[in-house]
Amino acid sequence: MPGQVAGVRHVNIKPQVDEWNFEDGHGVIVLSEGRLLNLGNATGHPSFVMSNSFTNQVIAQVELFTRTEEYELGVHVLPSI
Repeated sequence: MPGQVAGVRHVNIKPQVDEWNFEDGHGVIVLSEGRLLNLGNATGHPSFVMSNSFTNQVIAQVELFTRTEEYELGVHVLPSI
């Protein structure tokens, strides 16, 4: 394995979950090799999750555009539809 360091042991626990154990007894669990978790560890139907996210963004934009006068500048929880 490239970058191997003496005294450091790498254990792949399961896909996208690795543990690095050091000589002094401590260990570090690294998810997705340090990449973005939502991309590296996504399971199930990522396109479905993205579709929901984009839909929520569009609904929020429509709400804010059509009812601008009801929202002061700031962060708001938008109503469920």
